[in-house]
Amino acid sequence: MITEGGRRLEFAAAPSTRRYRADIDGLRALAIIPVVLYHYGIPGFAGGFVGVDVFFVISGYLIAGILGAEIREGRFSLAGFYERRVRRIFPALAVVALSTFAATLFLLPPDKMQELGSEFIWSSFFATNIWFFKKSSDYFAGVATLKPLLHLWSLAIEEQFYVLFPLLLRLTRRCGLRDLGVVSVLSALCLISLAVSVHASIFSHLAGFFLLPSRAWELLGGALLALSPRPRLSAIQSGLMASAGMVAITAAIVLFNDRTPFPGAAALLPCLGAVALIWGGEGWAEGRAKPIATALLARKEAVWVGRISYPLYLWHWPLLVLARFEHLGEPLLSVRLSLMVLSVALAAATAALIEGPVRSRRVLARRRPLLAAGLAVLAALLAVGQVARSTHGLPGRLPLAEAQREIALRHRAGLVPSVFCTGPATRFHGGWKCRLGSWDGEGNADFVVWGDSHAGHLSPVLDAIAHARGLRGMLFWSPACPPLIDAAASVARREGACGEFNRAVVADLNRSPAPLALLAARWPNVAAMNFPAVFGADRAPWLCEDNRCSGISVDDGHQAFSAGLGNVLALLGRMGSRVALIQDAPQQPFNVDDAVAVDALLRRPFIMGFSADRRETVRRQQWVDDLFRQAAADGRAVYIRTLDLFCDADSCPAARNGQPLYGDDSHLSAAGAMLLRPALEPLFGADRK
Repeated sequence: MITEGGRRLEFAAAPSTRRYRADIDGLRALAIIPVVLYHYGIPGFAGGFVGVDVFFVISGYLIAGILGAEIREGRFSLAGFYERRVRRIFPALAVVALSTFAATLFLLPPDKMQELGSEFIWSSFFATNIWFFKKSSDYFAGVATLKPLLHLWSLAIEEQFYVLFPLLLRLTRRCGLRDLGVVSVLSALCLISLAVSVHASIFSHLAGFFLLPSRAWELLGGALLALSPRPRLSAIQSGLMASAGMVAITAAIVLFNDRTPFPGAAALLPCLGAVALIWGGEGWAEGRAKPIATALLARKEAVWVGRISYPLYLWHWPLLVLARFEHLGEPLLSVRLSLMVLSVALAAATAALIEGPVRSRRVLARRRPLLAAGLAVLAALLAVGQVARSTHGLPGRLPLAEAQREIALRHRAGLVPSVFCTGPATRFHGGWKCRLGSWDGEGNADFVVWGDSHAGHLSPVLDAIAHARGLRGMLFWSPACPPLIDAAASVARREGACGEFNRAVVADLNRSPAPLALLAARWPNVAAMNFPAVFGADRAPWLCEDNRCSGISVDDGHQAFSAGLGNVLALLGRMGSRVALIQDAPQQPFNVDDAVAVDALLRRPFIMGFSADRRETVRRQQWVDDLFRQAAADGRAVYIRTLDLFCDADSCPAARNGQPLYGDDSHLSAAGAMLLRPALEPLFGADRK
């Protein structure tokens, strides 16, 4: 005990020396329920992902308290510590992970199975967070919703912390630091990590989200609560503290969403809320106070959910991902609710039949067999991952006839274009330059097409039109690079790559102007800043990246888009080119090529029974549609609207007459591109032939 200014301060007793705190299990329930509801798309829980941050605080608090007590009492053992971690983590993880792999054999296409193999390999080293960072897998992006082991990133963060934290505590003690010295070191590390997190939330979202240096402060916050001297709260103070914590966590759940720069400074709200709830609950645990918030968390219903929170976290996500594959898109609400009930049932069974016996030492009571079993689990994860990856996703799962049909459909529909070029193609400043139509000898192009891969997928129809009219066309396209000047975008490429490509296109056009220029891109994603992209002038600092925007609003992005488009239209106008803006095709809710494989795996008829909703498509494209209409009204461009070619009154099907119109969820197949011919042909006038 020490005093400060006449006030009594005490080092907190380690959680292991106190009586059981039911409210902490209840806090686990408060963490897991929003996570599940957020993932399952239940309205009102847009910020439910902060439940993971609450888990981090709880973990840091419990682990630090236990280790601190053991080190002070001279009974700390690394082997004993890791034995407890194996008993806690491995049993449920083994059951869920291997069950998931078995289920994916019947649902995942070979390419997705190969990716899953890598996820298993990295999970065997508790490094899936690093894998998803390396693969630019944004937690909030659509692609990530089809990764069965995505949720293991947070488990990897915790295990990496558990490797380092005990060693750090031992090191500080061996250096002669006592309690306050240890707390000072941990406080400094916590502040450094928080600063890294704030910086990363602005300049490198993926690193900030997935990597330990920008997440460690959340676990260290809980650790500091367990190890720091602090005043004993009165009953009133305990009530106020716990209530404030409950309000903070609830506010984060309700007010945050996937556009909130996170973790960074925003994560302080749920993390400090968790700290306040734990601290405020100490008076309840010691019988000195009865905070209302703590009493709610200590109710038996909340405690029961908290006790199954770990297996529930493990089960809920792969079940949802597998359902998305089976349904070829987001399942109906009734299905998702049923899956939540199934998740709870599986979690309860896992806790009672698998996790409980191992933790209570009724099974694998001795350390050596336990650690051997743990190594066997890691070896199994590594083995199945290596099999899936080395065999390119176990393609033998597809029946031979079905596999041949899938391959034939893909190639006949043009689902596997190499570079979206039907004619001669060359690499061009990070993108491609392709000839379209009738090129006999050299000369200038009669028309140019400029844009990202959504310009590239127009190649089949434009090539056909050009051949029919004896015209020469030139296609310039680069992945995720819209034809905007001073509003560049890039995906997983060095800064400025898109700007370099667009400047090279402008230089080429200055040398050889064309009478007609067609601009095409994935316009709605660019306008909504949904590319893993960076907006801003090529000479300005990066303002938005990794599919997340920090320090730039949607209105700012719209202004950048408008300015960039205006610059291009003005430039082409000065060159004497007539400009056509091509409306983007509707985006489908599921990858068509994956749907072909899933149908084959499930022995279902190949019917492509899913479609984009027309009203949602109109809503997504509304801002761009208005902008392009205005450009046409001003005489700066012709606006080619294509929606009616793909959609009826209610929906925009992914296939027509059994023929896929898409290669994935947004890129058109050759058959899909040919649907645009009636809209594009009038741009070129009468046939020359």
